[in-house]
Amino acid sequence: MGIPSLSVPEFETTIPSTGKKIRFRPFLVKEEKVLFIALESKDQKETVRAVTNLLKNCILTEDVDVDKLASFDFEYLFLQLRSKSIGETTELQFGHSNENDECKHRTKVTLNLQEVKPPKIPDESARNIMLTDTIGIRLNYPSINAVQMLSEDNESNEFEKVLKMVEHSTECIFDKDQVYDSFEPGELAKFIGDMSQAQFEKVAGFFSVLPLLTHKIKWKCEKCEKEEVVEVVGLQNFFT
Repeated sequence: MGIPSLSVPEFETTIPSTGKKIRFRPFLVKEEKVLFIALESKDQKETVRAVTNLLKNCILTEDVDVDKLASFDFEYLFLQLRSKSIGETTELQFGHSNENDECKHRTKVTLNLQEVKPPKIPDESARNIMLTDTIGIRLNYPSINAVQMLSEDNESNEFEKVLKMVEHSTECIFDKDQVYDSFEPGELAKFIGDMSQAQFEKVAGFFSVLPLLTHKIKWKCEKCEKEEVVEVVGLQNFFT
């Protein structure tokens, strides 16, 4: 007779950018081991890969493409997953923000992950950028993989990286008569390259105000009792 199987609870959360409700299960001990190794390595690429695999394994709603999730959706869903798998709190360490501060003590601060709110998402119309009176471009929020890829691109300058981000994030081109969402090789790059400087600045502006997963923490130094407020931004910083 075989040993009994352990049941796994299910939870529900919401994808911030779409409002779609999804079901997920906590990750298991064998899955946590891979995540722990990635986080300990401080390697952003390894962390993203480990979290991607966890989300794919643990999200039970079938029509969720983890690879296409907006970066802030990806980070928020992982916080929800982690809080239901390991616990709702995590311990961070902070030092004083002023490097000239005489006190060099680092203080342990407990963060309740349930207090981290989903990022504020602009109105859906913000994704439509009008280039002329009749022609526009619709952009998707970049995925975590796109952000990671460009951060590791040491061969391109900042302008070239923005060009690549626009091309990667374009959902469609539209005019008053038609929507164009299928492109021949090089066609989209040419369209972007043919924009005027003013038009391109409007498009690039979309990426300068992307929603971010952030949380402000007020803490007091254990040694000198000075109070400070720190803003935690980005997935890795919630676990360092």
